[in-house]
Amino acid sequence: MSRNYFAHNLLSPLDPSKEFRYRSQIDGEKGLGEMQSDAAKLAPEGREVTENLSMKLSHQICFALYSTSRAITNTYRPLLDELGLTYPQYLVMLVLWEDERLNVGQIGDRLMLDSGTLTPLLKRLEGRGLITRKREQNDERQVNVGLTPAGEVLRESAMNVVRNIACKLAMTGEEFVQLHAQLARLKDNIAGLPPEKGSSLK
Repeated sequence: MSRNYFAHNLLSPLDPSKEFRYRSQIDGEKGLGEMQSDAAKLAPEGREVTENLSMKLSHQICFALYSTSRAITNTYRPLLDELGLTYPQYLVMLVLWEDERLNVGQIGDRLMLDSGTLTPLLKRLEGRGLITRKREQNDERQVNVGLTPAGEVLRESAMNVVRNIACKLAMTGEEFVQLHAQLARLKDNIAGLPPEKGSSLK
C-alpha cells in the first residue's frame, strides 16, 4: 500500500490547500515519526493530528484488514456450504489441489497453522473420504496427506466458488493482481521477511 494512500486516509482531514503539498512530501522514504512531525506542521492550528492518527477506528489499517477478512469469509460461507466444507477445510483442499501429496508439516507451513489446529481439519476431511493420511514408513513421525478420487472430483465443483467470488469482488484483473501483490508485501513487511518467491500473481 503506498505511503500516499496511507497518509491520505490516516491523517485527513488536512487543510485542502496543503494536502497535496503534504502528500508530495511523503513520497520519499520517511518514517512514521517523521510523517507525524510533518503533518503536525501542516495541520490547522490546535488540531491534534497524532491523536487522530492513533485513535480513530476508521483510520486503523488493522481494522480495515480485519473487517474485510470477515466480510470475505462470510461471502465464502454459503458457497462452501454447498460443498460441505468450512473455510479452513477449503484452504487445506486448495493446497492439496495444487500439490496432491504433502506431509502435515508442509501443509501447516503453507497455511501458517500449527499441527494442533491442522490435525482436526485433516481428520474431518479424511472422515468425508476426501483425503488420505498415511505415516511415512521410514519415519512414523511424518504423516503424508493425499487426495482421494472424491477429493479430486470436488475440485471441479470448487471452481464455481472461485468464479462467484471473482464476480462479487467486482475488480479488474489488473486491480486484483495489484491488490494481491500489495497484501503479500504487507505480510512480508510485518513479518520482517524478504518478499516470498512467487508471492505475487503474474
